[in-house]
Amino acid sequence: VVVSRLASNSGTSTTTAAHNLDTVAISGLAAGDKLLIIAELQQITQNSTGNWYIRNETDGVNIAIITEAGISATGSFITEVRLAQAQASATEVISLALHGLRTTGGAGAYTGSIAGGSRTAVTTSYQGAWTLAFRSDGQIAGGTHQWRWSVYRLIAA
Repeated sequence: VVVSRLASNSGTSTTTAAHNLDTVAISGLAAGDKLLIIAELQQITQNSTGNWYIRNETDGVNIAIITEAGISATGSFITEVRLAQAQASATEVISLALHGLRTTGGAGAYTGSIAGGSRTAVTTSYQGAWTLAFRSDGQIAGGTHQWRWSVYRLIAA
């Protein structure tokens, strides 16, 4: 397997409305190629956040949920999402998300979970050109969160 990093970025957001934190153009994938996304979130000043997603922005479809609402103030979250083309159709994406949540700031153990997998129908072929987005539903009542993510392409042998 050959691994190449497609994008890596970080930032801070205070936006209350749903919005993309970052996007990356995806093209040239083969049917057997996978995408690996590693994302980290930290809630700084607000106890309640909206959901976070990996999204096919070209089709306007959320592919994988990263976290559900409720990261506490100073809490943090790390997730790994794997995306692949479904074997039966180039317009169906399958995903698996693995999560770790620390609900308090500072040192402390993470609790882990597997969010499970999903199959998402899209219009644009997995092997076509589309935009992958790291998306937030925003802050419920204002506040600040920090984020960073990296997207890797795992090229099929």
